[in-house]
Amino acid sequence: MIEAIKVSHPDNRAIKHFDRAYYDTLSEEDQESLLLVMRSGIMNPDSGMGCYAIQPSDYDKYKPFFSKVRVRVPHTRRVLSVRV
Repeated sequence: MIEAIKVSHPDNRAIKHFDRAYYDTLSEEDQESLLLVMRSGIMNPDSGMGCYAIQPSDYDKYKPFFSKVRVRVPHTRRVLSVRV
């Protein structure tokens, strides 16, 4: 199912960055938990992000996954001009 979504919805970040080799290194319990994190993207393939941490600790627990999925927002500096 995930491989089919990769083809049909390439902008779904969770599915795009799903790594079967990484998944296979996880315990069965952690595999189920990662799929729960990805449930939004699996059930709603047109989702842009497609994943949500269930617990705050998921970001560390699944760091190899989340580090690829996250959206990097560049810092912008806004220069304010002040009239005196």
